[in-house]
Amino acid sequence: MGDSSMDASATVSETVAEEVSLFSMTDMILFSLIVGVLSYWLLFRKKKDEIPEFTKIQPVTSSVKDSSFVEKMKKTGRNIIVFYGSQTGTAEEFANRLSKDAHRYGMRGMAADPEEYDLGDLGSLPEIENSLAVFCMATYGEGDPTDNAQDFYDWLQETDVDLSGVKYAVFGLGNKTYEHFNAMGKYVDKQLEQLGAQRIFELGMGDDDGNLEEDFITWREQFWPAVCEHFGVEATGEESSIRQYELVVHTDLDPAKVYAGEMGRLKSYENQKPPFDAKNPFLAAVTTNRKLNQGTERHLMHLELDISDSKLRYESGDHVAVYPANDSTLVSQLGEILGADLDVVMSLNNLDEESNKKHPFPCPTSYRTALTYYLDITNPPRTNVLYELAQYASEPSEQEQLRKMASSSGEVRLSSVTFRAHRAHNTPGRAKETLPEEGSPLLPQHRGQKPLSGQGGLREPGGQGDTAGGPRLILSCSHACLREPGGQGDTAGGPRLILSCSHACLREPGGQGDTAGGPRLILSCSHAFDCGISGAQPAG
Repeated sequence: MGDSSMDASATVSETVAEEVSLFSMTDMILFSLIVGVLSYWLLFRKKKDEIPEFTKIQPVTSSVKDSSFVEKMKKTGRNIIVFYGSQTGTAEEFANRLSKDAHRYGMRGMAADPEEYDLGDLGSLPEIENSLAVFCMATYGEGDPTDNAQDFYDWLQETDVDLSGVKYAVFGLGNKTYEHFNAMGKYVDKQLEQLGAQRIFELGMGDDDGNLEEDFITWREQFWPAVCEHFGVEATGEESSIRQYELVVHTDLDPAKVYAGEMGRLKSYENQKPPFDAKNPFLAAVTTNRKLNQGTERHLMHLELDISDSKLRYESGDHVAVYPANDSTLVSQLGEILGADLDVVMSLNNLDEESNKKHPFPCPTSYRTALTYYLDITNPPRTNVLYELAQYASEPSEQEQLRKMASSSGEVRLSSVTFRAHRAHNTPGRAKETLPEEGSPLLPQHRGQKPLSGQGGLREPGGQGDTAGGPRLILSCSHACLREPGGQGDTAGGPRLILSCSHACLREPGGQGDTAGGPRLILSCSHAFDCGISGAQPAG
């Protein structure tokens, strides 16, 4: 009995000791965990506290876009700013020409994209002596602003800012065949006046159905005398080249860094990456292309485009435009006449401080690529180009003739000059050669589009095939892709079209299919290869 009692007592003692031992170990584990968590928290908090100290050394404004054009004008000593609302580049070109003109009158100008600046700053413009704001505004669609002028248009509708003291002038670009002719130019001109700004010269309205270039020249030659009279200045007589470039020839450049016809990103046509937009369009194959009305002069085409993997959706009102390439034979012929090796890779670097572009077209590239995809070598030159060429004419009589053609005096009108297909020219270092001044147009030019034409087979679009090396279409989700038609390439060996998702142009959109081979975009429209003009007013 005693032994049993002693055994029980020993067992209880052992159990208690074991429990005490376990409890102590648990405490130790918990204590260790708590210490670890506290240590981690203290270290983490310390690091968090250190982060603001580190970031404070970074310039706060480095990632913020300076949207004050007035401050920029003050810093660069400019007093004239020319805003442009441009869809195809024409209004932008006019703005650049006006900004350069200012130099002749002892002023300094700058061309500006309204999308890049805060137009609410306009009320501060009078802080600059003899300041002037000029607006070159194209009308798009049914009286709409261009893409880059949409924010400016919205601001004009909503603002009640006092623009007293602001001096301005407006030149509009439009087309009289449309109902809302020059609506944007008229609206900007009227709204600025209602906000208190002072118009120093009458609204100019260019008509692309007539001769937009001559309309601009006529307005421009009357505009500057009005500016001189208003500000009490006189022309200095100093005239600078409209374009001043440095030619750089590349001998050992990696071919992967050479533009081959792309508009934006290098190799964008070979390696397509979403998201697709105006500057990064989607390249799609033409799977079906047939003429619906045989035996007539009118072309009614049925097109199907493969938009697999594009994540683009067709919507009623999307439109198609053509970006052709100059004929390779014509390019080679021009190279022979000029005595140039067309495969030389070069860059044209802008030396003009007043310009907002580093190159006239994507560089570096070859002469052949530039003449094929980026330059108009078949249409009559603009008057400003003729004026520039006059500086290089060796014969005084020819120089004078070119200057007259570049003016609006009426002595020699550019539109009245017949450009023959083969006219003899003196080419430096060579005997007289026949220089092709006019080639068969590749296809009807879009109204207001920068002309890029050549000889080719798109006059009969029904002849295009459905092969791997055949035509391609470029799809994007904004009609902004029509801004730089001269920059489109053609890496697949065939012409390309652009489909963009805004503003109605397709007269008879056929809908969208989804076949076993992937989605197809089906279009039916009259004059399919020129339907970009059927529902829009892309004059600038």
